[in-house]
Amino acid sequence: MLDHSPSISEGLTPDKERSKRTKGCTFITLVGTSLRIPQTTIATACILFHRFYLRNSILVYNYHDIGGTCLFIACKIEETPKSLRELIATCARKAHKDDSLAMDESSKEFFRWRETIIYHEGIVLMSLCYDLDVEKPYDSLMEMLSKTPDKKLLQTAWCIINDSLRTTVCVRFPARVIALAALLLATRLIASAPPSQVSKELEANSEPIKEIITEITDLYTAFGVEVGPAAAANLSKSLGPC
Repeated sequence: MLDHSPSISEGLTPDKERSKRTKGCTFITLVGTSLRIPQTTIATACILFHRFYLRNSILVYNYHDIGGTCLFIACKIEETPKSLRELIATCARKAHKDDSLAMDESSKEFFRWRETIIYHEGIVLMSLCYDLDVEKPYDSLMEMLSKTPDKKLLQTAWCIINDSLRTTVCVRFPARVIALAALLLATRLIASAPPSQVSKELEANSEPIKEIITEITDLYTAFGVEVGPAAAANLSKSLGPC
């Protein structure tokens, strides 16, 4: 938990800040998947989003505006070409929850979104001190399972990492520890065993892993998702695109 974030310091309760962060990352995911942006780029956007709100209040900066801006920046970082026009149109439709919304380039809504993303890009970059190095848990997970041909375990752990982006674990724990936590939770969900080569790492990081798993399972509970072997395949579907 981030007990002294700018949002909480300005009077927002921890639960409400957590809810707004979750909604912001869900928005990023919906826009990204609609545009067929790779998951790794979406993850970069979510991590930038959480980093931004470590230094800024979500009461001051709307999470839709910052979410769209972070996705725009992430596409540049990850070299995922996507036109600003496409991004603007999809952000507007998802923000209004109306996929049929007409977005003409001469419309006021299109102009507002264009100005919003361009304006906030500079604010986000300055808030991050232009540090755009983003380490994600996926590489560690792939390396941990490189000698284990268990596609179900990999897919489940991968989806858990995706879902964890809706929490603040990505700015509180190293990417590799998050990968370990996702792997351990995945083994519990599909009644499997973790690869022997990571047993020492799991033991050495048992406390942060426990904290990460608790936060992820709390997220599932908040969405009304049963956490258990029978529900493993449906976890990410219940939260949104995986």
